[in-house]
Amino acid sequence: MAGQNMGANHIERVKKTTEIGLYFNIMITLIVILFVQIFARQVIMLFNPVNQEVIEDGILYLRICCGINSLIYAVMYTFDSFAIGIGSANVAMINALLDAVIVRLPVSWLLAFIVNIGSSGVYIGQAVSPLLPAIVGLFYFKSRVWESKRLINHSENEK
Repeated sequence: MAGQNMGANHIERVKKTTEIGLYFNIMITLIVILFVQIFARQVIMLFNPVNQEVIEDGILYLRICCGINSLIYAVMYTFDSFAIGIGSANVAMINALLDAVIVRLPVSWLLAFIVNIGSSGVYIGQAVSPLLPAIVGLFYFKSRVWESKRLINHSENEK
């Protein structure tokens, strides 16, 4: 049996589906961001309604980590899902490493301890971590090298 192309050889359909998914992910995420930014205090008070220090730090966290970076996460996860769906899970794995290990940990550590801004540094590290993986995912999608990728490779002897 010969290899099978993704999207039943309908590359344009694969691209269009990914683009529509990206649009919906961004729009839904934007709605959630607006809700969280408007009601940050109420959201945090659901978990700890009395401790003012927890409330203020929680609001700071939401202000930093539930903003523009959430839209970038939507982009990153859309392109990661695309990569997994077309059989390029290694792209998603690299992006996960970029997000968590290459960017988030060092930036958080540098800002929290070297720049000495404490928990805000951790929040900022969290907030900037999806940027590089989102760019990698976008470049992979736009590169079109995936269009000739085979999903299934079986030889006649494996029947």
